[in-house]
Amino acid sequence: MRALAAQVHSVPDALHALRELYAAQLARAHEEKAAPNTSVDGDGAARAAFLTLLPPEEQRAFFLTTIQRREFWPRIRTLFGAPPFSFLRPEDDGVLRAAGIAAKRTHMAHDEATATNYSEFGEGHFTDHAGRLYKVIAKKRAHSRAELPWQGLRASGRVVLDVRIAKMPQAKKLRIARGEEGPLALAGLVFPRVGDVLRLRTVSALAPQPSASSDAGSSEEEEDGLSARVSLGRQKERNSPVARLVVDVV
Repeated sequence: MRALAAQVHSVPDALHALRELYAAQLARAHEEKAAPNTSVDGDGAARAAFLTLLPPEEQRAFFLTTIQRREFWPRIRTLFGAPPFSFLRPEDDGVLRAAGIAAKRTHMAHDEATATNYSEFGEGHFTDHAGRLYKVIAKKRAHSRAELPWQGLRASGRVVLDVRIAKMPQAKKLRIARGEEGPLALAGLVFPRVGDVLRLRTVSALAPQPSASSDAGSSEEEEDGLSARVSLGRQKERNSPVARLVVDVV
């Protein structure tokens, strides 16, 4: 992912790279005579790239264009995941039969617009000291639709982010809740609250490679850090490890 992200400088770049990547994965599956809904090497990386590099509207467009080719239908689960997809609109529910992609699934899309599914964060775009993962959904003042989701945030003012709390065994949660693993681990169990100022840093998969001439004392946080104050927050649904935030870059 890091090598691919380094070569992509805009949404059109990302779309071009993903078209080539998905075509290569389809050819590999044909060569290996892979059974429907069975992964071949590279499918996971292709899906992570799709989920990471594109904003939701471009994900929707890419998906709807891709499934126009019937040969991709047996590869939907391995290249896009299992429905319902958060990047589809409610009116997209009938584009395909969900049960043909994943057993016991009846819908391709959610009944209403919703936060990102836990499995659809890809690599994410930012993380914080508590280990929470953030994905940029929309920017109030994006420079253009060609701008990659995680870029240009300092000039964007208000930003919509989805945040994901890591799933973990119940026993570990209890240890953290008792304070046995420190305050940062404890903070990672809950969503940011309204008024919190988040210090976000780009995930390693998207962070630029440090140059040999860079100051050895400078940290990734100093180079890629972003501060944002939470103004609104809403959990995806009861007991969900995902929430949608509205933040103001400060």
